Amino acid sequence: PPCWNNRSVSPPRWAMSVEQFKMFLDSCRSTSFWKEKHSSASHVNLYDIVFGLVKPWTRNTGCGISLRMNPAQPLLSELMVSHC
Repeated sequence: PPCWNNRSVSPPRWAMSVEQFKMFLDSCRSTSFWKEKHSSASHVNLYDIVFGLVKPWTRNTGCGISLRMNPAQPLLSELMVSHC
């Protein structure tokens, strides 16, 4: 499949399906980072996910999670949720 990156794909195509989002959360929950954070706090927030998981998983790749999940065909978004 093509090697997409955030510079070659416009932001409206940085999307994932609901099923992919569930798979992403399951992947997060299975990490030692999540378990350590969850044991020291009552919850894991989006800042934790971004800085402890997303950034390490995507570092030096040139693309975010959604493009990594859809390497053959980036998905067009219908809703935008931000971690900012």
